[in-house]
Amino acid sequence: MSVAADADLESARKFAASYDFPTLVDAENALAKILGYRVIPNGYAFALDGVLLDEVVSGFDLLRDKDTTRDIVRSWLGLGPKPERHAPRPGLATSVHEALALFARGDALMKRGERREALATWHAAYLADPESFVVRKQIWRALYPERFGDPIDTEWQREQIRCERELGFGAANPTLPPPPGALTCDVTSA
Repeated sequence: MSVAADADLESARKFAASYDFPTLVDAENALAKILGYRVIPNGYAFALDGVLLDEVVSGFDLLRDKDTTRDIVRSWLGLGPKPERHAPRPGLATSVHEALALFARGDALMKRGERREALATWHAAYLADPESFVVRKQIWRALYPERFGDPIDTEWQREQIRCERELGFGAANPTLPPPPGALTCDVTSA
């Protein structure tokens, strides 16, 4: 089975259409709380008793034909040897609990139709854990939905990350509301 870590149910539905097995939706990012990841996509193999046997953090992609992901899954199913692979960058698999709580709060706000407040809360989640691609992706999806069609514009994502590093996250996403409690200036009054 797969799990779509996505606050947008329609996007999760589109993701699930690519696979011929069940997909659950983790709109509140509960798996990140349990497994501690900051990036997606990931893959996990569990024993029947629930013990975690193996994991691939970042870059787990069953849609790419020439990817080691399929070989890894085959090895998990006992259908082939386990391919050689590298450990994820340090820190990718360690999420910040404050950011996860803010992410869940932002998701609840978005579900209630409070888009601006949700984005501001996700902005705070980003500031609590700037390495969390899960948080960043939800902000981007809300701000730039045209970049998340079929296929997702990964080249734009790479360029956006470069721009965010160069300009700062808020400046590179100018329509993103400031986080709750941030000091703001009203430059329109004279």
